[in-house]
Amino acid sequence: SHDALRLRDGRLVDISTCPLGRMPGQVLLFRDVTASCAMQALLSRHQRLVTMGEMVASLAHQIRTPIASSLLYLSHLRSARMDEAARGRCLEKIRSCLAHLEGMVGDMLQFARGGQMGDEIIAVSALVNDLELLLRPQLGAHDCEFVIRDDSGGKCVYGSRDALLSVMQNLVVNALQAIAEARGKEADGPGRLELRAATRDGKTGRETVCLVLRDNGPGIPPEIQAHVFEPFYTTKSQGTGLGLAVVKAIVAAHNGAVWLDSKPGGGTTIGIELPVHHEA
Repeated sequence: SHDALRLRDGRLVDISTCPLGRMPGQVLLFRDVTASCAMQALLSRHQRLVTMGEMVASLAHQIRTPIASSLLYLSHLRSARMDEAARGRCLEKIRSCLAHLEGMVGDMLQFARGGQMGDEIIAVSALVNDLELLLRPQLGAHDCEFVIRDDSGGKCVYGSRDALLSVMQNLVVNALQAIAEARGKEADGPGRLELRAATRDGKTGRETVCLVLRDNGPGIPPEIQAHVFEPFYTTKSQGTGLGLAVVKAIVAAHNGAVWLDSKPGGGTTIGIELPVHHEA
């Protein structure tokens, strides 16, 4: 079996165990994998930068659109015949374009960094509570029920609190948008989101924390599911196609995994799995 521990000085140590055959006991092997993990992170960042380089034309087009729209609305403001109400609407459209542009640039920078892992010890319960407080205004505006089941048992994870909070916020906002779109078409009652935090033994034998978000939205068609984590893939007119790619990069930087299960008409379940932090 294999496990990995982060020491107090920041080094990563891989622990391997091997039975002694018919003899009692086991052999424990400790291997410093700090350098290899750093090299792997560097390679991952290089691959992301290559991907961004291949998509320069697409990025230029996406950035040009809100800039061109802002310039158009600014030219309208020069009209002496425009009343105050029309000016207000024009200014709001400019603000919306610039906010969209800021979001795109932020997504691109975060994707390029890959959600570099921090050095904080984060209680999962505190992370979930912070998320609920952060999203409370949006949940109220969408008339959506948000149910939290925290079975994390006081466990902690290691990394960047802000990055992980942005991951969960991204997932919840995506779900809210999907629910709102479905309700706009069918008006079939209030939306519902359920977030559960729980521990389990991961595939490698180490203890992990799973954060699983379920919604009662329209679900995602299979042909789209295959591409949702790809950079620059989006079905939204105002999307960058980097939201879930950023989620995947941040979770990977925290030595975790992300998965999705969805059926058209049956809602979507998306989860992230992160290793539990144990003091060495």
